[in-house]
Amino acid sequence: MPVSRHRRRPLRGVALLALLGVAVALSAYLFSGGGTVVEAGIAAPLSGAAGNAEEHIPCRSCHLEHQGRDHSLASLSDSRCEACHTDVSGFPSGHPAFESYPYKRRTRINYDHVAHEKKYFPDSEPGDVPKDCASCHEPDSRGQQMLVRGFETTCSACHADAIRGEGIAGAAGIPVITVPGLDLQALRKADAGIGEWPELSDRKLTPFMRAVFAGDPKLKSALERFDQLDPLDLRDAEPADLEAVTKIAWATKRLFYDLLSEGPTALQPKLDAALGGGVDDAAAREMLGGITLATVRAAQNEWFPDLFKDVSMHSNGKPVPIPPSKFGAPAAPAPSESGSGEGSQEDILGGDSGGGSQEDILGGDSGGGSQEDILGGDSGGGSQEDILGGDSGGSGGEDILSGSEDTGSAGSDILGGGAEGAEGTASAPVSDHPPEPNPESWARLGGWYQDYFALLYRPSNHADPFLKRWLDVTAANMGGEAGPVAAPIFDELGASDSPGQCMKCHSADAGSNGTLALNWRAKWNDPDAPHFTRFEHAPHLLQLTDDKGCADCHSYNPDADYLSGFEDQDPTTYMSNFQPLTKESCSKCHVARRAGNACIDCHRYHGGHATEVAEESVQPEE
Repeated sequence: MPVSRHRRRPLRGVALLALLGVAVALSAYLFSGGGTVVEAGIAAPLSGAAGNAEEHIPCRSCHLEHQGRDHSLASLSDSRCEACHTDVSGFPSGHPAFESYPYKRRTRINYDHVAHEKKYFPDSEPGDVPKDCASCHEPDSRGQQMLVRGFETTCSACHADAIRGEGIAGAAGIPVITVPGLDLQALRKADAGIGEWPELSDRKLTPFMRAVFAGDPKLKSALERFDQLDPLDLRDAEPADLEAVTKIAWATKRLFYDLLSEGPTALQPKLDAALGGGVDDAAAREMLGGITLATVRAAQNEWFPDLFKDVSMHSNGKPVPIPPSKFGAPAAPAPSESGSGEGSQEDILGGDSGGGSQEDILGGDSGGGSQEDILGGDSGGGSQEDILGGDSGGSGGEDILSGSEDTGSAGSDILGGGAEGAEGTASAPVSDHPPEPNPESWARLGGWYQDYFALLYRPSNHADPFLKRWLDVTAANMGGEAGPVAAPIFDELGASDSPGQCMKCHSADAGSNGTLALNWRAKWNDPDAPHFTRFEHAPHLLQLTDDKGCADCHSYNPDADYLSGFEDQDPTTYMSNFQPLTKESCSKCHVARRAGNACIDCHRYHGGHATEVAEESVQPEE
């Protein structure tokens, strides 16, 4: 006969009673001093709690057990909080006033809300950007905090072209490698052997090149002296100054030589040494990658066509003189006689007639040569009539710009409205020369290009990897020995009028050791972090009024000097675009019979950084 269900129940009851007996016995043993008592707790009391900051708070101080089957250990009454937080006696009457909540520091993105709405979008219409707060902000997946939408959604309509360098004063690209302008006349006079050098360059030595040169200890003193000079005026330079200029000139040529022979990887160890580290392979790809061999070679062929011969001679200790100027004083013209003269070519600008084979082509007098005045207005009997004048003639070439209706044998007026002539005499010019585009326009989509004694980089778009990596590496090395090398690069790339304009919107926070932390993203709080105060936007968004929207809680402060908070790199010195939230604005809804006003509605009692407390044990007596 099968075992029925009711025959199993006594077995279950016995098991439960046995377990209960074990538990009771174990409890009696532990609490009688015969075992270990585990006392968990949080570390220092929270703000406003009584007691020493080093005092530990046992869990049982707040969590009371055995309050019935439906009791929640996590639930706390206000009285439990107020036992320690004696300065609070309920909300809203006893809660302290808010102090600048929730604004504790400047925003990470420099965005002046008041200026954008009142100045840039004073009469916002549907379709304008931005038309309301939701144009730039959206709740996270949990509905807790409001996130800033991406650049392409919020800012690109107005700022994308400026990032690519459109409309800025000066070059749209950033000069990275240049041929610095030098006073070649003074260098020739001093017999400075730097070989060939472009005479028309007035470029300056870039901070990027200084970083490469700074990796060579032999160039340190030369760089320091070079920075004190005007390299385009070396008339009063001392021998030591000319020697420093000579070293920088050869370092520039060596830079091109290394790029052509080894590629951008040749610069990586020098930059890593000069910038105090941080230029690993991944960084080098973004800081130097993208520059092509063809770009560097084209620049070298134009600026230093004898580069390899010059470098080879210099490396072997041979003198490399500067070639003579290509723009020497022009030879004096032969004196011309006024009046008539016989010769193969007469004065082509004068007004007198002569008997040579070619008459004055701009003058107005007639002559008897084989070619008449081609700009004058007189008629003549030569083989070719005045081609710009308006008179008629009877030879093979008619006036090609006038509107007369005389007919000719070979071709009539091709711009006038008159005579008919032979068909097909006018045709479009044919050229086999390639077009010569403007280098900046050609590089409009971003990347490296060559223009006027410089290799430049033009940003491609927002979050350009070249700019971001250079700024990150230099910001991280602003302090210490690398600071004098890193700071000029950071300042040039971070200028508000520089292509890219990164630091016009992204702020930098100073660290204790002189380094900078760049804020590439807007504020984002980890929802799982133990913040003391908690707030969820999602349920509050449902309560917004149609006429004010987010301004129900976040109202502008039009008198705030918001931009002054970004003049330094201290995030705590700021003026918010918004008025602080007030306790009164919350108490409109947070009363006992509406939204509730219990302490744990807004506060996590495990907020802050709780540290693990060691177990407290009681050894059994022997």
